[in-house]
Amino acid sequence: MFALGSVYKVLAERPFNKRKIVLYSIIKNLIAPLILTFIVMLIGLRNTHAEEAGIFTEHQNIKGVAVYEELGIEYYVASISLANDSLEGKELLQFNGNQSIKIKVTTKRWSARKWKAQWQNNIAINNEPTSDINLIENLAHFTQFPRGSLQHGDEVIVSYYDGGSHVTFNGHSVLTTANKNFYSYILNTWLGKFSPNRIFREKLSGNHSLDPKLLALSQETVELNRLENTKTWFSVDQAKAEKKLQQERLAKKQKERVSKERNKLIANEEALLKEQKRLEAIKTKKILQEKAEKKARILAEEKARKIKEQQKKALERKQRLAWLEKQKKLALIAAEKEKQRALNEQKYLYELYQWQLQVKLNEVVVYPPWARQFNQEGSVSLEFNLNRAGNLSAMNSNNSLASKILVQEVEKRLNFVVESYPVPKDLKGNHWAFSINYIFDLRKSEQEILTKPQLLAIE
Repeated sequence: MFALGSVYKVLAERPFNKRKIVLYSIIKNLIAPLILTFIVMLIGLRNTHAEEAGIFTEHQNIKGVAVYEELGIEYYVASISLANDSLEGKELLQFNGNQSIKIKVTTKRWSARKWKAQWQNNIAINNEPTSDINLIENLAHFTQFPRGSLQHGDEVIVSYYDGGSHVTFNGHSVLTTANKNFYSYILNTWLGKFSPNRIFREKLSGNHSLDPKLLALSQETVELNRLENTKTWFSVDQAKAEKKLQQERLAKKQKERVSKERNKLIANEEALLKEQKRLEAIKTKKILQEKAEKKARILAEEKARKIKEQQKKALERKQRLAWLEKQKKLALIAAEKEKQRALNEQKYLYELYQWQLQVKLNEVVVYPPWARQFNQEGSVSLEFNLNRAGNLSAMNSNNSLASKILVQEVEKRLNFVVESYPVPKDLKGNHWAFSINYIFDLRKSEQEILTKPQLLAIE
């Protein structure tokens, strides 16, 4: 205001013709300060986001920094900050002062589905199940908040202060909770009993000196355009638009599936009609062949009557040979029946044992508590080899449509069932391939009743 008043005073003291020159000079002198002010504001905006993301890490020291890897893939740089840097090991898990953990994404792309699977699995194996509904909802929200893939440079900060926790993503608030256990459950995934690996835990606990490169990487600020792009993740209108788009995609897939099924049905009908025509042609050919054979037989019988005497001895000899051939065929048929009976018995014993494994497995499988709390469902399909000694090998769950927690429950119960119910002694062989299935459904408590195998009779 003072500067504008001075300008007005200077102009008022000049003649009208000179006012233009003075005004032009004043504006020219103001351009450089204005540009400089804009640059400072831009830098201030970037720093504002950085301060918002780290508002709860003031006066805290970085205790440790380490790289998180899974199956040989690097996902992020993890760091722990707290006011008291003299704590070590289990003391970190018991510290109740202000503290925070930071996740700095280093992989090129980290899908929301992979984020959810990793964190839910790590939380489940490092923490005891809880009946705290509020805690369960907060943990579920933390594992499911991304509305798109995380990218290199993104950061997630989980802060603990004044007995509560706050989670931010790229400076945007994700959740705030007064539940004291929330921060502990997240921290446990790094420092708990089943930490990703020993070196990772030791580095975060401060047992190794800080890596300058990792430290610098963890402190990099998020790009401004990324801050703006991810802002839409927390917009109600954006959520509605995404939900509508998802519904449209599901409707499109349903339409495509119906069209595919209709085309498949038409193709099956055409194939059935073609097969019917082929069978009719075979039947017609067989009738003509039977008529030709009957005519030839009548001619043979007529000729036989004319040479009855000459053919009498030949007929007796032929009958004798026919009787011998018949006895031979009967013996072969009896042997084949016995062989088939033995095969059917072995098949029955195999199918009966697999049925018993499935029935006993259905009785002992328990729905994992964490799977219930995360509303996890799905079908678990296990293929495995079993030897005479009851040892399992070559276990394969690739066809399963369920989470790792559900698959592990079925595998554990299968080992118990195999130990309790050995292979029947009458089943021949030393090793066999089996398969079992189990459907986890929160709305059903029992599995579908299986039909017991029956021994096929040989007539």
